[in-house]
Amino acid sequence: MPALDKLPNLKSLCFYSGSYERREMVCPRGRFTKLLVLKLWKLEMLEELQVEEGAMQNLRELDIRSCKELKLI
Repeated sequence: MPALDKLPNLKSLCFYSGSYERREMVCPRGRFTKLLVLKLWKLEMLEELQVEEGAMQNLRELDIRSCKELKLI
């Protein structure tokens, strides 16, 4: 998610059907520090969500729905 890394004040991030078409989603160390809400809905290709230490440290809500291939968080 390199383009989104440039939005340091992002508080809510939602991916809905067809908006993310990769197998792996990586949240790098120290990024998305102000993110409060992350929604992943119906991402048919997503198999792994990787959150590195120090990423999304203020996350309050993680909503994952219908990500049938997701095996690892």
